[in-house]
Amino acid sequence: MGRRLGWVACLLVLLVSGVHLLWPQPPAEPRLALGELLGEAPEGDYAMASSQVALSFPADHRSHPDFRNEWWYLTGHLQDPVSGNRYGFQLTLFRFALDPPGGLASTNSWVDRQLYMGHFAVSDLGGGSHRAVERFGRPGAGLAGAGGTPLRIWVGDWQLQAREAGTLFPLHLEAVDRGAEIGLSLVLEPLKPRVLQGEAGFSRKSREGGGSFYYSYTRLKARGSLSWSGRQAPVQGAAWYDHEWSSNVLAPDQAGWDWFSLQLDDGRELMAFRFRTREGETGWRQLSLVDRAGRITSLDPQQLLIEPLAYWRSDEGIRYPVRWRLKVPEAGLDLEVEALLQDQEMALSVRYWEGAVRVRGSHRGQGFVELTGYQRGD
Repeated sequence: MGRRLGWVACLLVLLVSGVHLLWPQPPAEPRLALGELLGEAPEGDYAMASSQVALSFPADHRSHPDFRNEWWYLTGHLQDPVSGNRYGFQLTLFRFALDPPGGLASTNSWVDRQLYMGHFAVSDLGGGSHRAVERFGRPGAGLAGAGGTPLRIWVGDWQLQAREAGTLFPLHLEAVDRGAEIGLSLVLEPLKPRVLQGEAGFSRKSREGGGSFYYSYTRLKARGSLSWSGRQAPVQGAAWYDHEWSSNVLAPDQAGWDWFSLQLDDGRELMAFRFRTREGETGWRQLSLVDRAGRITSLDPQQLLIEPLAYWRSDEGIRYPVRWRLKVPEAGLDLEVEALLQDQEMALSVRYWEGAVRVRGSHRGQGFVELTGYQRGD
């Protein structure tokens, strides 16, 4: 990620001055720096995630505005049962606090210390095409937020809407972008119970103790309709849901992460991530396995081996791995994970790679991989 802050500065000036933003696409350059969004907040300014705090539901499905950042994340594999066409999709709704709790006071309803951002992408895996779009919104006048009864998380007309009060599911996803000619309308229902990642929901991200609150629904049934270039088709498949919030995800020496969410054909799911240092070395790691009954086990992260086997270079010259060998001897896993489409880069205000993958080797399956913090020359 670049560290140029001109775009950040312009954005914040507009936000603090009370101008509402709901943009379908931001300026292409300069881009937001990952470290500025997810780096360590000054101690005492924001709430901090801790292993001493227990998660509570349904309250923790909602937003946590005293924390610096938060996201509600859905990815999945879909298929048109009529044509057989296969698709990957992502909808992530982010919240960023622009000022610590109590630091911004105004009687202007347009001025709010929270900024919401949405990233929406669909990949036509057979056609070899990936389309990604984004938008920003302010909570002023109800144009973005995460609350209500039943729960609704939204940026403009992109939304995750619960059907019933007091519970997250069934969850209805709606997102359309007319410019990119993509759209999704899905109903999502869990096939397994919620799991708490890390230490009962506290996910450490560095040796220094920084971390996030993090829980997942690792296997959801998805059904609905997908639109692509004016054509609408019924789709069905499987999805993965994460909700995570923190004030200090990235330590100063960390450049980004490689994150894997894999649904294996034997009914298990694997979540694995590793942070990369600015020198390109493997840093902090975390690893969990969900069994067929939905029970989660945290595995020894030192058992995790991730070896890139092939790369793809973007039009900006950023080299991303797109095929890996992933080994977890403790779980008897020796996997080859490969992108179903190499160009699944999210070339947005924060540039990263997020894509549908297939799994072969000791076990077969499917999943998604997220790669952040890669730069030209890596």
